[in-house]
Amino acid sequence: MVNMNASEIMKKEFFYVQWDENIASAAGKMAQKGFSEAPVLNGWKYVGMLHISDLASSVLKTHLFQRPTIRNAREIQNQAVKRYIKRNGHWIKPESDMVSILIYLKKHQNEEIVPVVDAQMRLAGVVYASDVQNEISRILGSGQDSRIQSSGKNKDEKLEGQTPIDQLVNLVQKRGSVGAGEAARLCGLSREEIQDYAKSLEKSNLIAIEYGMFGMKLIRPEKPKQVG
Repeated sequence: MVNMNASEIMKKEFFYVQWDENIASAAGKMAQKGFSEAPVLNGWKYVGMLHISDLASSVLKTHLFQRPTIRNAREIQNQAVKRYIKRNGHWIKPESDMVSILIYLKKHQNEEIVPVVDAQMRLAGVVYASDVQNEISRILGSGQDSRIQSSGKNKDEKLEGQTPIDQLVNLVQKRGSVGAGEAARLCGLSREEIQDYAKSLEKSNLIAIEYGMFGMKLIRPEKPKQVG
């Protein structure tokens, strides 16, 4: 893994939105897939990232002194994605090594998707922060129980529990640890819902939360030591 480059670990099949589709379509697909961010393409050319948090900020700024209405919402829904993408120029190349990927994740701690762009500005693939975390954990000898499987391999994983909260608790207990983004996709929840549930479950000592380079991480809490 240490000697690998981005082209060897990136996912060549990935979720994206087109820059000329409307916000309603893009946001709906992102919610269905459980993504809070997505690469934006013009054809196959990479043009930036769409973040749900940026959409929310735009709504607040636009209607700072008035209550948003159904009409306002419909106006935003019909607008094109290209009006809201973040053209930050941040990406890595297919030949970028693991050090470059880790530096990218360190600089952009709120992002879980690393775009891999070739010389023609085409999106060749994406690297998920959860996949990098998985391999780092394995290399450091964290053990099979705490290994986080990559997004592309575990999308059909069967979760136990009748409710998303039960599934989340069982997922953490089974895995030992899992990133917030990975948990959101598996449990069919948004990242915001995962964060809210995680904070509530932490108070009950059902899960524990850690924050690091890869964002929020949910881990199996240690059992309280018996006295005497």
